[in-house]
Amino acid sequence: MNDLLLGHTIYGWIASWANPACDTLFRTATTVGSTPLYFVCLAPLFWVADRRRAVVLFFLLALSSYLNTFLKLWFHMPRPDPNILRALGLHPGYEASFGFPSGHTQNAVVFWGYLAWWIGRSWAWIGAAAMVGLIGFSRLYLGVHFPLDVLGGLALGSAHFALAPLLERWSAVDFRLPALGWAALMAVAVAVLVTTLDPAMAALSGSMLGLSVAVWIFWPPYVAVAGTAALLATVVAGLIAMGATVALVLAPLGTQSTLVLGAAMAAAWVVSVALYPRAVRAVASRT
Repeated sequence: MNDLLLGHTIYGWIASWANPACDTLFRTATTVGSTPLYFVCLAPLFWVADRRRAVVLFFLLALSSYLNTFLKLWFHMPRPDPNILRALGLHPGYEASFGFPSGHTQNAVVFWGYLAWWIGRSWAWIGAAAMVGLIGFSRLYLGVHFPLDVLGGLALGSAHFALAPLLERWSAVDFRLPALGWAALMAVAVAVLVTTLDPAMAALSGSMLGLSVAVWIFWPPYVAVAGTAALLATVVAGLIAMGATVALVLAPLGTQSTLVLGAAMAAAWVVSVALYPRAVRAVASRT
């Protein structure tokens, strides 16, 4: 059992069939499972889908990411030794953080699982299970996690669904919260942003700050779509706007300060969730 949890047998099995095509497949799966990409995918849901559930999904992802980072620091577990993996003929990736639990796997369960529940169709559940399996296995294939890390991510991601009903009830009252409550939430995000040296945590805290401002001050965000063409134009324009913003923000992760990164992410969310839909509505009202 220890051998299976630590992956020696599994890594040897992977090495027996690993090839360049699989390298590309699983590196792509890991990229798809990155939290910033989930945030980009969330943006159009505010505009053309259920705004309340989009906020619920955001908070589920944010809480999952915060908890994952805390647990990594708490357990202080190492990742697989890349030298051993290279000796097996694998081409391991590189991750600077600690290993347990797997954040990619944990957030994949939260994101794809909640989307499947949201859609409520059997094909959505099948697709979600496939995405979670592919992303989780990619972390083993790339040698950046032990099987125990991936299992921990699966368990913690599944446990987050216990919070979904609470957040759904909060959404039913338009996320009403006393001003002191919103101030406290934003103060925590700012405190983490100012003190953290981790770019991913800075991006997450900036996103939390920006969304909190958008929901507290600008809720509900106006959405102006009429007909298929307008719907498609809104989604495409919004994805380009949000994608370009996030790309510009995240590209120099290793060179800019975490404070600048977090501030830029906060601004991106205020623009994306609050100001962009209002601009679309203003333009649409004049045409």
